[in-house]
Amino acid sequence: MADAHAAADAARPYSVAGEPDLQTESSVAEPRSIAETITEVAADAAALMRAELSLAGMETRGNLAAIGGAAARMAVGGVLLVLALSFLTVAGIVALAKMFGLLAALLVAAGVVALCGFALIFIGQGEIRRRHLLPVQTFARMSADLDRLQERAESIRAKSPPKAQSVDESSSNG
Repeated sequence: MADAHAAADAARPYSVAGEPDLQTESSVAEPRSIAETITEVAADAAALMRAELSLAGMETRGNLAAIGGAAARMAVGGVLLVLALSFLTVAGIVALAKMFGLLAALLVAAGVVALCGFALIFIGQGEIRRRHLLPVQTFARMSADLDRLQERAESIRAKSPPKAQSVDESSSNG
């Protein structure tokens, strides 16, 4: 997951401060119209969202793989519990047939298998609780990227010339 985020970061231009440089070379060279600027911001936002969605997919696949491993351990624990139940059943039958001897060995075996099964199930449950199915890191990065784009759009709006008043508006104000 960290490799995917590092690859995406490497593809982004950065400023001296280490923050993503959302301005391109052409935006510094000469002033552009608001339409050109908005078109560029929209293209930047679309490219950024495509990259972040790709990262979200990679993160989700990684999370599913980790949860799959925990689920497999839980399944093995369940199988061991079935085996323990079998041992306990045999032990009960033998206990009725013979009161001592073989019974102690079967009960010990059943107890050990049951403890192993419970341990694997509890470990697997703990691993699943610590994992998120959704790509939490990518969503956080996307939110931060959208905030930066919004700030950029607001700064562009602040720098744009004020709209000229129409003849109707100026006569109604005076």
